[in-house]
Amino acid sequence: MIYTNSACSLWRTPFGEEFSRMVQEVRSHLTIVSPYIRLAGVEGLCNALLENSRLSSLDMKVLTRQDPEALPIGTLERQALLDLLHFGEKHPLSLRLRWIPNLHTKLYLFDDENALITSANLTEQGIFGDEGKGDLEYGVVLWERKLVERVSQDVERYWQWATEVTLKDL
Repeated sequence: MIYTNSACSLWRTPFGEEFSRMVQEVRSHLTIVSPYIRLAGVEGLCNALLENSRLSSLDMKVLTRQDPEALPIGTLERQALLDLLHFGEKHPLSLRLRWIPNLHTKLYLFDDENALITSANLTEQGIFGDEGKGDLEYGVVLWERKLVERVSQDVERYWQWATEVTLKDL
């Protein structure tokens, strides 16, 4: 974190620790919007979720990009999506996964109270990269209620346009 005021804070990489802390503290709703998801990103997310004492009451939505070209080159890893769905089956939370072809947004909603709008995908290079080893990413965390509500409404619209992804689909 590099700057904070009453409406937002600015983050630049590396910010995996701050992200994990927010995941650990989420109380009821977590929404992940990331076109590209990789194994290390899912591992970091799942490790943080396991530290959340409210895991059993968590409703989690994950929205990603439906991109047949991304799977073979590894920017979207099939195994990462499978691991995420398996995590949802093994642990007491509601986890739903959908995809949409033209998604480019990267944002993360925590209880509809905080919204991280960022350039970072849910990958090791994005969210969980070490300084100097990951991508150079930037993000703004909003906690101004009206702004977060607006972001949440837009994400809900994207969610409605998206197609559910099941284990069978993958």
